Amino acid sequence: MAFQLQDFNSILTSMIANMQALNPAITDYTEGSVTRSLLETYAKQLQKLQLFAFDGIQEGIQTGTYQNFNFQRLPASFASGLVRFYTTAPATFNQIIPAGTLVQVANTSLTYYVLENTTLPAGASYVDVLVVSNTLGATGNTPANTISLFTGVGFISSVNNLSPFFNGQDQESDSARLTRFQNYILSFSRGTTYSIEAAASNVYITDANGNITERVAQALAVEGFIQDQTQPLGEISLYIDNGGGTASSALLTLVNNTILGYTDSAGFNHPGYIAGGVNLTTYAVIPQLINVICTVTTVPGSKLTTVSSNVSTAISNYLQTLTIGEPVYLAALTAAAMNVVGVNNIVFTTPSSDVSVKTGFKAEPGSITISIS
Repeated sequence: MAFQLQDFNSILTSMIANMQALNPAITDYTEGSVTRSLLETYAKQLQKLQLFAFDGIQEGIQTGTYQNFNFQRLPASFASGLVRFYTTAPATFNQIIPAGTLVQVANTSLTYYVLENTTLPAGASYVDVLVVSNTLGATGNTPANTISLFTGVGFISSVNNLSPFFNGQDQESDSARLTRFQNYILSFSRGTTYSIEAAASNVYITDANGNITERVAQALAVEGFIQDQTQPLGEISLYIDNGGGTASSALLTLVNNTILGYTDSAGFNHPGYIAGGVNLTTYAVIPQLINVICTVTTVPGSKLTTVSSNVSTAISNYLQTLTIGEPVYLAALTAAAMNVVGVNNIVFTTPSSDVSVKTGFKAEPGSITISIS
């Protein structure tokens, strides 16, 4: 018989029935009586024990399953993205922005370091440089156009992040781990778009200390002719998002090798996930920045700055939950803002209708301008 939880009243009723059968001389089971009060005490404790046992069984099933598959929870990862380094005096020779160069968000302690030596080509006025946060987890994320300070590079005049950093993640939650495990099970089939996406979603890059600096947040495999009739049969396009729309070439290469199969440094052969004769092309997802302009009517007595900040956060959070190619629905955008405490009404000037997003693109928060009325 399956394990079934009983509520307090069911346990108490069963105990009273047993007492009546075992000792008919006891007849007073009314609320407040000595006998009923004693039984209620035991019934409450039995209910607690059942709940503890149920929670333990559920946790044991999950833990045991994960351990059997050696499926570890993903640790927190650092935010990363591209920062554009500008120079007002382009040189006639290549110049190097050294690894370890620091950039910073003004008026905060958030700093980011250049991951590897990057060349500013001769005659160029700017170069996009991959940087990684020094702060672990989602705290290292920052909106677009907030990184403006730098140190140690004399020929650079200014810096700026044109896109937001949203790929810093805290330790993987129970629900996220379960979803990833379900996708992992799908990858056992091999050769399907589901297995390719699931395999890609488990790819990440670590630094010399084993810290995750970049990982696949979303993957979308599109099969030629079947899902995309503009492409011939046997062609699969794999779109990779690292959470900020700026997947590095190193991450794309690692994903590509994982899907195609490779031999590791220990000589172990990893067979890959793609069927023979199928061509795979891996792309970085392109961020489609969604600029928002809206007017919020607040509930009387609300703190305007708090409401404005919370609406901005709610809009950003909604946009970040969208998958690759998923459109931005104005109704969902409105609902996200209306759920903020203190909002009485909201009118969007931009966007004024649903926004379509092409395959290979992903909606990301752009500039958010909020007027309070």
